[in-house]
Amino acid sequence: MLSRPVASRAGRGIESLVLLLAENGARAHERERELARRVTAADAPPVILFGAGGLGRRLCAALAAAGAPPTAFTDNDQRLWGTRVDGTTVLAPTEAAARYGVEGLFVVSVWNPRHAFVDTAQQLHGSGCREVVSWIRLAWGLEAGDVLPLYSAGRPSSVLAAANHVTRAASLWADSASREEFERQVRWRLSGDFGDLAGPVADQYFPRDLLSLRAGEAFVDCGAFDGDTLRELVNRCPEFASVDAFEPDPANFAALEGCAAALTRPSDDRVRLHRAATDREGGRRRFSAAGAAGAFVETPASEAAGCEPAHGTRVPCVTLDDVLEGVPVTFIKMDVEGAEADTLLGAQRLLRERRPVVAVSSYHHQADVWQLPALVAALTEDYRLHLRAHCPDGFDCVLYGIPVERGEP
Repeated sequence: MLSRPVASRAGRGIESLVLLLAENGARAHERERELARRVTAADAPPVILFGAGGLGRRLCAALAAAGAPPTAFTDNDQRLWGTRVDGTTVLAPTEAAARYGVEGLFVVSVWNPRHAFVDTAQQLHGSGCREVVSWIRLAWGLEAGDVLPLYSAGRPSSVLAAANHVTRAASLWADSASREEFERQVRWRLSGDFGDLAGPVADQYFPRDLLSLRAGEAFVDCGAFDGDTLRELVNRCPEFASVDAFEPDPANFAALEGCAAALTRPSDDRVRLHRAATDREGGRRRFSAAGAAGAFVETPASEAAGCEPAHGTRVPCVTLDDVLEGVPVTFIKMDVEGAEADTLLGAQRLLRERRPVVAVSSYHHQADVWQLPALVAALTEDYRLHLRAHCPDGFDCVLYGIPVERGEP
C-alpha cells in the first residue's frame, strides 16, 4: 500500500490544507521514492505501462535508466498490438491482463485533456488487473529520464517548499467553489491521486456562473491556436466590438486565418490577427513550432522545467501594453503554454487602465495555481478571483479575474 499524505480528501477547508502543507519534508521525500524503490527492487513485480505514446516512452526510458525496464506496454490502439515500441512489446489490454493481472503493477502512462485516469483504471480493474496506479507516483522517484516536471505535475516536496505562498493564495478566492477547487488542486499535487480532483465543469473561458458576455466586448485571445476560442466567442457574443488574436505557430496561424475568414465577412475588420507571441517585453524567443495546441515559446520557467523546443524557430514577442494601446479592451484570455505570468506582466498598464476580465490558464506549471492568482491580485484592485477546471485530471484549470464593476452574471 502506497503512503498518502494525512487529511487526504477534499472538502475540509483551509484547516485541512494547512495540515497537508505541514507534512514533514523527510516524510514527503520517502513518499516520493516509495514506488520507484519497489519497482527497482530484486523482487519487483512485472511493470506494465498502459499507454505507449510520448509519456509512456519517457517512463520506459526512465525505468530502463534505473535498471528496471518495464515488462511490456499495453494500449487501446490495436495498430500497436504485437509491435515493439522502444524495444518493449505492446500487448492488447486483455492479453496483458491475462498474463500479468494478478502479480503485475499496471502504471497508467496516459495524461492528456481527452483522457480520464478513472476510466482507464476501471477498464483495467474490470479486466482482472489487481493493482493500477498513476504514472505520477512512479515518476516522483525516477531521477533519470526527465519525466518531471510536466505541466502541473511535480513532486510533493516542491509544494511543501512553497507552503507559505500556497496558504496565502488560498485566501484570494471569491467563492466557495473556487476555494474547494484550489484545495483539490493543491491536494492532488501532494497526493498524486486523481481521485482528489473534481470533475470538469463546462464553459471554458466564458463560465456562465461567473460572468455574462456583453455586446461591444473588445476581446483579446493570447494563444489563439486554430480559432477554437474565437469560434465560441462569435457564437456566444456575435455583437462583439473587436478581437485581437495572437498566435506565433505558423501552422496554427494559417488555421486561425481560415477560421477568421469563415466567421466574418470580407469587409468586417473587427478581427485582427497577430502572428506573434505575448510576453513581458518585445523581442524574439525560441519557439516550438508544433502545429498543435501545445506549441510554446521558451521562457525561463519552461527552460527550467525541461520543456525544450522541438525546433529552433525564433518568433516575435510583443507586449499587450504596446500592441493594444488605444484599444478599449474588456476581456483577455491567456492560454500561452507557460508564458501566462510574462503576458500578465506585459499588460500591467492595460490591466490598470482598462480593467478587463482575465481568463488565465493555470496548469502549465505546478506552481501556476498559487503564483498566478497572487500575480493577478498584485496587478489589479477590486477584482474577484475564481478558479475552475474544464477538463479531466487537472487540465484546462483557469483563473478568472473579474473587476467588481462588471457585476454578477
